[in-house]
Amino acid sequence: MKLFARRSWVLALALTAVLAVSCGGGGEDEGENDTRDVVSGLVEDAGPETLVEEEPYENIGFIPEGVREDQIRALERANWYRWMCGVPQLDMVHEINLACQSHCDYYVTHIDQYNSTGSSPHNENPSWSEGFSGVAPWDRMEFFGYNQGASEVIAFLHNAEGSVDGWMNTLYHRIPFMDATLTACGYGAAGTGNWQNSSRIDTMDFGWNDVYAKGYSGPPVVGIYPPPESTGIPPSFDGLESPQPPVPPTGYPSGTIISVTWSEKGTFMVADDGHRIWKDGEGAMLEHTWLDSFNDSNLQGAKTVSMYTHDPLEKGTKYWVYIKGTRGGADWEKEWWFITARY
Repeated sequence: MKLFARRSWVLALALTAVLAVSCGGGGEDEGENDTRDVVSGLVEDAGPETLVEEEPYENIGFIPEGVREDQIRALERANWYRWMCGVPQLDMVHEINLACQSHCDYYVTHIDQYNSTGSSPHNENPSWSEGFSGVAPWDRMEFFGYNQGASEVIAFLHNAEGSVDGWMNTLYHRIPFMDATLTACGYGAAGTGNWQNSSRIDTMDFGWNDVYAKGYSGPPVVGIYPPPESTGIPPSFDGLESPQPPVPPTGYPSGTIISVTWSEKGTFMVADDGHRIWKDGEGAMLEHTWLDSFNDSNLQGAKTVSMYTHDPLEKGTKYWVYIKGTRGGADWEKEWWFITARY
């Protein structure tokens, strides 16, 4: 992947994602992989104020021996997002990789049972014994030797970069990527077929302890997406997430999901008029949905607040975001801008 500047990027995605949170080979068919790398023409088109040269991205997360190329791509894509957002990078852990791949293989083996029963793709059924390694994600991670499992995200692409991009363009699935206290991950993929007849699955699991069995001990970190002064941000969210965020009055698609995730535990109390989004050069606040632990049960314990405009954002346009409130009794306030993708 070639990056020209830390603040310049472009994404493209399409998936339905599912989430579970505690709060072998991947096959030959990996699906279409749309270009998601930054290209110089798009960067230049974004505006000269975004062309701030910074050190190029380099993955510094631990990569165990014997991993597949797609597992490395998943780790590097996840760590690229964390680097863009100022969040410490993830280590890839062999035992978590085993748990992820085992679950993907299990899902493909039992795809007919999943389809006929409507069972959650996060869970395995002991009565479907072939390949069974644990009911819940953390059970499976422990089965393979990692006992600090925390959360899991699933997509149905069999595409490493595409799945990470898709998870990052959602609300709930983005959270583990933005939580600095989650220090380890693994990735697996399996399945073939088209959208009408597909067994494709991607699984990414996260844990509290890194490859050295140590938890996060760094300073407090706030993961903000879209990152301040970033470009190429998808202008919309199609609602393809389970659980699905509340549907805006105009229906989906909405504007891109904006979120803030803290590493420290605590409850954010938003101030009156403490959340706004507006287009650059225009003072009118755009109608939007605000979500936090008080009005969204899926955010309880997640250390995350979120907002999204009711209508898709305009392409190639700068937007400003403002959030103000208190957290743990201390004032917290942030104003920043980002630019949507032109294409």
